[in-house]
Amino acid sequence: MQRLLILILALNLSCKEKQHSPREEAPPTAKAPAIAPRHVRPAVFAQQGWYSRKHKQLMHQLDTFLKVPTLARGCDPMAIVVPHAGYRYSGRVAGQAYSTMGRKKPHRVIVLGLSHRVGSRAISVADYTHLETPLGALPVDREAAHFLMKSAPDLFTFSSQIHEVEHSAEMQLPFVRRLFGEVPTLVVLVGNIPEADYKRAGALLAALVNEKTLLIASSDFTHRGPRYRYSPLAGSPDIKGDLRKLDMGAYEQIALMDRRGLRAYKRKTGITMCGINPVSLLLETLLHARGSFKVQVAGYETSGDITGDWTNTVSYVGAAFCRQDKDDYFGLDKLQQKTLHRLAGRVLRHVTTPDFQRSDFDPAQFKKGLELGGLLSEPKAPFVTLKKNGRLRGCIGYLRPQGALWEAVASNAYSAALRDRRFKPVTAAELPALHVEISVLSLPRAVASPNEIIIGRHGMIMTMGNQRATFLPQVATEQKWDRDQTLRRLAQKAGIPPQSYPRATFEVYTAQVF
Repeated sequence: MQRLLILILALNLSCKEKQHSPREEAPPTAKAPAIAPRHVRPAVFAQQGWYSRKHKQLMHQLDTFLKVPTLARGCDPMAIVVPHAGYRYSGRVAGQAYSTMGRKKPHRVIVLGLSHRVGSRAISVADYTHLETPLGALPVDREAAHFLMKSAPDLFTFSSQIHEVEHSAEMQLPFVRRLFGEVPTLVVLVGNIPEADYKRAGALLAALVNEKTLLIASSDFTHRGPRYRYSPLAGSPDIKGDLRKLDMGAYEQIALMDRRGLRAYKRKTGITMCGINPVSLLLETLLHARGSFKVQVAGYETSGDITGDWTNTVSYVGAAFCRQDKDDYFGLDKLQQKTLHRLAGRVLRHVTTPDFQRSDFDPAQFKKGLELGGLLSEPKAPFVTLKKNGRLRGCIGYLRPQGALWEAVASNAYSAALRDRRFKPVTAAELPALHVEISVLSLPRAVASPNEIIIGRHGMIMTMGNQRATFLPQVATEQKWDRDQTLRRLAQKAGIPPQSYPRATFEVYTAQVF
């Protein structure tokens, strides 16, 4: 099977995605400034006894919690809701939530907390270099932090006064360090932001979500009793059962992914759910992310279950947002997309110079100053499409992974410019009018019938004998073809009689196009 697959599209395709020109390279808007000395957020609440400050004892404590069987079943989580009380009280439920991750290792963790002690009408981003835990420090994802603060400086700010007296995020960090090692971590503390700002904040956070991101929303649920000035169940013969009903009413709105419904439930019942703001922002973020989710309870307890005191109680709910659709592909975040476009632009500018020798092409020569770790170094299958004035100018790609994604993009940018036999080689004079589109494909899967193909969502591969052809997901939509028209065109492309396509075999894939 030849490594290069030329995608034959119609020559008049329109491009509905934002397009990129290779004519110049601007520095990424989210690039963090050079880091001078370490600026570490200390493990304040370990010192205050909320959890052990001793490495060995804390490891034993965390491992004990992580062995508590989770109530969630068959879950591939993108996000979790976790309590944040002292580990004596909430550690078991926290462990049940974290254990839904199994052996998954995220490349970025985003912790959404709140501010219990300092009022704020903004979202405070932890702009440190490291977050200390007794198990070792976590590096702060400063590129992501600066992306947020530069994108919306009125909304995303930094206040050490807020972060260094707040426990809701800190209580998550030992679990993160134990399970995922030195994973880049972003902590944001959500203040009482206006309702209108949730959509904007959720969209910006979703821009940081990729295939290897874990979102954590930190919240306890009902705080009941004189100590909390909330006693809705006075005189109840079944405090424990009624508390659970109250908590599950909030959980039901979360399971519906209904941010407004959750906040309406709080107004109706007065439920003292301290982390309603971070949970609300989590829901808004997931609505902006690709994919569908089924929310499952991972664990539930109250402080009354532990202490026997039902006069003053706090409820702890662990929940997991499980990916549902087998075609879900969350792909790259916006920062990674910009990096690949910078890379492709460098390649195109270089290979269109008069003295370029094809035998000297080496993807590694274009990577200087680019962050190409994480997903960009994993095996992926990209296509690179070049368009000029809305018309196809070249397109080369892989249907299955052929090495590191960044190398494949560099190679396919070169090939789309110079090796697509349908077109003359691209020249330097064309670059100002040239637009680059990158499609990163999920792994293809077989379908039993072409009727399973969803136009606008699925890319498709048709095979009959030795004949094979593919269309990317956007082709049929751009051409305004229905399924039958699309499959007949695909059959023609493969050299198969159009009316014979029902006898072919099919695979489908999804793609992230940017």
